[in-house]
Amino acid sequence: MSISQSAEDSASSKPKRIQLSRRKGWKKPDGAVVVSRPSKWGNPYRVAGPIDADSAVKMFRDLVEKVSSDSVEPKLRHDGLGVWDRDVRTTIRTDLAGRDLACWCPLDLPCHADVLLEIANEVDE
Repeated sequence: MSISQSAEDSASSKPKRIQLSRRKGWKKPDGAVVVSRPSKWGNPYRVAGPIDADSAVKMFRDLVEKVSSDSVEPKLRHDGLGVWDRDVRTTIRTDLAGRDLACWCPLDLPCHADVLLEIANEVDE
């Protein structure tokens, strides 16, 4: 096996975002985790009206950071989708590390799943 082939193999096994589909015959890949609403990991910020995809993703990232900080109550309920606590980053890593994440967002637009992928697969230095 060549070095370039090895790099290609590792790149193809890197967790990625998958767009959910209702198209006939489409099947969610085995092992992929659905992170759309109303799942535990759904983004409470909808892309609608003045909120574009970039804004919704930024607000989601800010929510994760806020919950992870010491500036909020020990538990914070967000949009009825579940209760996150200060260890949300650890929970994201535990639940989602190494997994593909599936959401309805078009792949060419920002998505909160990108934030989850980043946190789930970040390397401690």
